[in-house]
Formats: sequence, C-alpha cells, structure tokens
Amino acid sequence: MDDKVSDVEWASPIEVDTTTTLSTTGGHVWDAARRMYEFLSVMSSQVGLNKPGVTVLELGAGCGWLGINIARNLKDAGSIVLTEQVQGGAMEHLVHNIRKVAKAHHVNGLGC
Repeated sequence: MDDKVSDVEWASPIEVDTTTTLSTTGGHVWDAARRMYEFLSVMSSQVGLNKPGVTVLELGAGCGWLGINIARNLKDAGSIVLTEQVQGGAMEHLVHNIRKVAKAHHVNGLGC
C-alpha cells in the first residue's frame, strides 16, 4: 500500500436527523461512524475508495450518516449500498435521511 495521504480532500460531513423513538440502535450517529469517516477521509486512496466504479457496502447503516457522507465524497463510485433492518423503524428512518439529504445536497447515487 502507498503511504501517501489522500490527495482528495473530503467535504465536511452532512448531519442527518436522529431519533430516540426507534426500538433499535439505529437512531443516532455512533462515535465509531465519525471515527471511520475521519479514517476514510485520510486513507481513501490507500484503501481503494478513489478507484472509479468502486462498490461500498455498509451493513447496519443506522440513520445513514456514514454511508451518506461516503456517497457525498466518492463521486466516481459505482454504487454505495446501505443496509438496515426493517424491524423497529430503523429502515424507515434510514430512508427518510437518504431522501432528505439527496434532495437538499444533491448527493449523486443516493435514492430509495
């Protein structure tokens, strides 16, 4: 792996709606998601995220904060797939955030 720092500066993260009404853990942004964003923003080239057509899969996306912000920064990605369970309202909340962000920020590749 190349040791150089990513030559593409990532945009500041977009915030999403959070909630405490879900019966799952998917209603808020976990600190781990923020740390992963920081890591990927610096190491995107080294981990292969800057390759045209790259596919990203986020398992258990919760409110979608990490996946949405990855999509915002990877303009040449092939697809970015966010998954979440239907039970407890988590999927509905994820879909809400994707639609809101895609419309407000014109993030390519986001849709439901």
